[in-house]
Amino acid sequence: MNKKTPYYLLPVLLLPWLWQSCSEKKTVSIADNNSTFVGSNQCLRCHSSESELWSDSHHFHSMEPASKESIKATFEEDSLTLDGVHYEFSKDTSGFFVTISEKNSEKKVHKIEYSFGYSPLQQYLVELPNGKLQNLRVSYDTQEKKWFHQYPGEVINHDDWLHWNNQSMNWNSMCSDCHSTQVKKNYNPEKETYQSTFSEVNVSCESCHGPASNHLNEANSGKFSSNKGFITRVDKDNYINTCGRCHSRRSKLKDGHNFKEDYYDQYHLVDLDIEHYQPDGQINEEDFVLGSFLSSKMAHRGITCNDCHKPHSSELKLLENSLCLSCHADSYNKPTHHFHQQSSTGSQCINCHMPGKTYMGNDFRRDHSFRVPRPDQSVKYGTTNACTQCHSEKDNQWAADFLERRNNGNYPKHFSDLLLYARANHDINSYLTLISDTSYPIISRATAVGELKNYEVSNWAEQARDISISNPSPLMRSMVQKAIFNQVTPQTKDIIANGLKDTSRSVRIIAYRNALKLPKAERINLIKSNNSIEYEDYLRYNADFKEGRNQWAEWFVSHEKNNEAILKYKTSLEIDSNQRDPYINLAILNSQEKNNKQSLGILSLYIKRFPNDDYGYYLLGILNIEEGNHTLGIENLKTAIELNPNDEKYWQNLFNVYQITQDNEGIKSLKKKYNEIFSS
Repeated sequence: MNKKTPYYLLPVLLLPWLWQSCSEKKTVSIADNNSTFVGSNQCLRCHSSESELWSDSHHFHSMEPASKESIKATFEEDSLTLDGVHYEFSKDTSGFFVTISEKNSEKKVHKIEYSFGYSPLQQYLVELPNGKLQNLRVSYDTQEKKWFHQYPGEVINHDDWLHWNNQSMNWNSMCSDCHSTQVKKNYNPEKETYQSTFSEVNVSCESCHGPASNHLNEANSGKFSSNKGFITRVDKDNYINTCGRCHSRRSKLKDGHNFKEDYYDQYHLVDLDIEHYQPDGQINEEDFVLGSFLSSKMAHRGITCNDCHKPHSSELKLLENSLCLSCHADSYNKPTHHFHQQSSTGSQCINCHMPGKTYMGNDFRRDHSFRVPRPDQSVKYGTTNACTQCHSEKDNQWAADFLERRNNGNYPKHFSDLLLYARANHDINSYLTLISDTSYPIISRATAVGELKNYEVSNWAEQARDISISNPSPLMRSMVQKAIFNQVTPQTKDIIANGLKDTSRSVRIIAYRNALKLPKAERINLIKSNNSIEYEDYLRYNADFKEGRNQWAEWFVSHEKNNEAILKYKTSLEIDSNQRDPYINLAILNSQEKNNKQSLGILSLYIKRFPNDDYGYYLLGILNIEEGNHTLGIENLKTAIELNPNDEKYWQNLFNVYQITQDNEGIKSLKKKYNEIFSS
């Protein structure tokens, strides 16, 4: 939380960037207006070889109805207890079952409706009321043949977003879009119900190739056209729309996937932010490949997914170094390059250039940024490197010294040098240099644009304005809108105006949210009716996320509907009570509505949950003083100062209340303490 946030509503972050293009152009549309989905069985009649590859792939097994063929776990009357949760597994002729017993909850039996995933782990879906399908927390390790918990060692309470029957494990909103074909979430925010649908349960032919009815009609008639509107292969112009829409850390802007529309009209892509990536852009949290890949020189130079992967089986086209050497010179496969004994683990290209990390408990995934190991950066900035990930008995300095001796510290030009320096030294000039250098991948430059939010907009408004008008990348233009979110001023009004009329929905959505912070008269002059409809549809679609409800509350506040905003913040906390901003916003809104008793209760609950949050104590102190409880208010402000003595408004307000109460001893003591802290 920004400790210097003034006494008004805190902004909430844009939707979780859950899950661009290597070229500086908008990705292409690939479907005509009247083609419909026909099902994979129609495809298999002609495409038998592709079908054979697909039928043994992870895509085929992405989700299947529960059966003895699809379920890999035994369910043989076994039981176990993990992190305070007791499970009993069983099966009979009617299906597979799990009985769950956990603290503060009654024992319940759930029928397994679907298997979810294939290897190295398999999860299981059960049905809950209101059309919800939920992933169990307990998963099955298909290699070790055992049950396990993701987040091992954690006891997760029912009001935590991560609890298995809460939103993070909800299939309808978190998983369905990428594990089945032609998914519609169909969420009703008023009733809080789902009527989700799909055309096929798994990732089928049309998930990637698009609706095939026109192609089928041509095949039946024997008269093929140019296949307009149907993807025949994945290439540099459409791989982001096909592979990237699922294999990316992104959030959705609307229900379903429209093959006629560009990726950036349907999704927000996460940049290389430090919440999901290491400071140099290496993977950290799950990024699902695309963001990482787009940061690579390979993507920047036109390499695509199917240059390495077989599209129907998803397997690699060649094994070990042979795949890399199909493009790179043989000299890269010698000890003079890789510094290891030939045919050893260390001589494998991927172990140096694609180090990985384990997610979901046992799923090892490799970084797709294909970078040169940089232990020198690890020494300076604490990032990881492939050298010491293998040579774990050594330290980063050893690895840096080794490469210094081998190559005299000559590393190829890479955006991470600028990004790391800028982040470590708060250097805006390094960000601006990265932004303007088109030799670097777009996603790295867009990341630098996003970092400008931490600097006075007067220092970069001109560059932002130019990007908002003329940059061909939707990601660059959307990051400009993100950067100005907390600096909506007359100086940025024209940037917002540019965003509202942008050709990409991802840019327009953020620009609209920025516009909500303008004075009402100025906002009305900027926003068109189609902007409002688009944004409200976006809010309704995402209202099953805590962030979606927070944004909807924010929208109500901007329209002077505080009571409706209060309801949205409350329901957001029902999804996840561990959020901070909704408590603060609820307290402020209730205070504005003259419900100080409610505000005091909310803030008391807040500091009980977050006892080290100084801002909560500050607000509680201000409110107690307004209610005439000066003694308690003074204690609250003192606590805020103890937790964060660097915030001037805490000192000023405590000084003011001492003056009001004519407490000269308090004033004297406060001045002494202030001088002790700040005179050094």
